[in-house]
Amino acid sequence: MRRISSRISGSLIKLFLYAFILLIFGVIVYTLLFLNVDERSAPIVATFIINLGICILNLFVLDSRIYSLNKIFWLFNLIFFCLIPFFQYVFNIFPWGSTFTPNDILFANVLLFFWFLIYSLIYYLTNDYYVKRKFNIGRSLQHVGNLTWVKGIMFLILALVILRSYISNAGFTNILSRGTNSSIEASSTTQWLLKEIITRSLLLYFLLFSILNFRLKKSLGSKIILVTSLLINLVGNFPTALARYMAASFYISIFLYFKSRWKNKHIFSLLFIAGLTILYPLLGAFRDIKFSQSANILKDFSKKFLFQAAVSGDFDAYSMFVNTIKYVHDFGVTFGLQLLGAIFFFVPRSIWPSKPVGSGALIAAKNGWLFTNVSCPLIGESYINFGLIGIIIFAIIYGIITSTLDNIYWSLNKVNLYNYWSLVYPVLLGMFFFHLRGDMLSSTAYTVGILVVGVITYYAMRLKLR
Repeated sequence: MRRISSRISGSLIKLFLYAFILLIFGVIVYTLLFLNVDERSAPIVATFIINLGICILNLFVLDSRIYSLNKIFWLFNLIFFCLIPFFQYVFNIFPWGSTFTPNDILFANVLLFFWFLIYSLIYYLTNDYYVKRKFNIGRSLQHVGNLTWVKGIMFLILALVILRSYISNAGFTNILSRGTNSSIEASSTTQWLLKEIITRSLLLYFLLFSILNFRLKKSLGSKIILVTSLLINLVGNFPTALARYMAASFYISIFLYFKSRWKNKHIFSLLFIAGLTILYPLLGAFRDIKFSQSANILKDFSKKFLFQAAVSGDFDAYSMFVNTIKYVHDFGVTFGLQLLGAIFFFVPRSIWPSKPVGSGALIAAKNGWLFTNVSCPLIGESYINFGLIGIIIFAIIYGIITSTLDNIYWSLNKVNLYNYWSLVYPVLLGMFFFHLRGDMLSSTAYTVGILVVGVITYYAMRLKLR
């Protein structure tokens, strides 16, 4: 019976996948036939379709892993650089009131084509290199350690102290929405980093350790610790109270830790697309409201679902890439200055007064926008720093990095060994998505902060306490 149900569920997922792909191309064909797209735009439409095909090929054919940084790369490109921008182009409505010429769009799509091509080539060449040498780092790394009763109680006390501080500062219902739980964010970047990143990450890592501990021991004590840490996380790290990148990173990692077995390699990608389409714009609505206003949000969201969300700032990565191209055309490249700002994000402005702002904010200011909290995707960061050569260099570097990290994690997965990489890799999936959208300055700072907390927690778990 299990084999039969497994085959049925696998067939349904394949059917859903084929239907999804057919729906995409069906909508594109319908758009071209009935919305009077100018014939002169044929090269632009062709580049959109070619880039879309590359994303689908890499996502559903070439990458055989259930989930990976590589899949996150192509999921981001599929939504933010192919599907959503195509409809923005057809309706000629781009986020932040941006206006582009056909040449702007065509040039951006050609750059994206080479970005896709170079990254994909380097990723799979690096992957083949590891496969041929039977890459297996798992046995050389130390086990994460055991969650003893002493450690469990200590972590529970720490988690409860963190949760109590949230409630005492904002009130119970207010900590459930980002709009009423972000006063600390506005006061100081450093204070926000310490408050939000460190404390929330500690709650997350304790839960991940609790899940791992329960999977290894299956004891009553491990179950009590797991249930308690799960409840603390649901309150302290409630999805609508978190920034979207943090909510994605945290809950993707929790889901992957709970879901240890998969019947189909495409289900993660399909769930991610569904979540991105629905939850991503929905969570953004909680930035400025109280949790008690949730019903109004859902009612308003149902009215503007899909179209208005697609042309909003939630999906501004493509338009910001084109704006980056225009910025470089007018002002030239920064010769790595923006990259230095991201690398040395930890240096305070009191010491480095001329420290660069994020690339998105830089471009927004030059365009005279009042709102400057906008994105700048990774390809835009490569272009604003070094121009065309920057796209080539960044594609090569990120192809190598993602392939290496994917091979490290799945090498650990083969030997069922839990260590630092098995702990932070699922968290890194969501953070990498944030890094791809940008800008690089903020995404690097927050990613490093979460990974450092992971290092501290990992070594705390390795302490031999009885």
